[in-house]
Amino acid sequence: MTDSQTELRQGVVLPQDEWDSLAGEDGRVVAVVTSEITDVPVTDDESGDMSIGTADVTLSFTRSDGSGGETSYDDHVRVSVQVLCGTASAPTPDTDQRSGDCKVVRYFTEPLEP
Repeated sequence: MTDSQTELRQGVVLPQDEWDSLAGEDGRVVAVVTSEITDVPVTDDESGDMSIGTADVTLSFTRSDGSGGETSYDDHVRVSVQVLCGTASAPTPDTDQRSGDCKVVRYFTEPLEP
């Protein structure tokens, strides 16, 4: 968890006034994959259950304007995520996950192309 939090701090850098603005809003984001997903195995994973998927995604952000209204906008990005599936995937405590469910292990701020 500490490694993931450090990566988010290093990969997601916003000015303090933007963080303050976001903290005061009730917002949400919906992601929709808009291209084929390229799936490449992680060669260092002996189990063969880990891969990196890359795809184009439309992120739809909705933010409260503070007076009951909302503002929405889309962002089009290409992202990669490292995913663990199969027997090596253990459920996260206190969730509905089951042994073997696919889990996102790592999010890359830049896409990894094969």
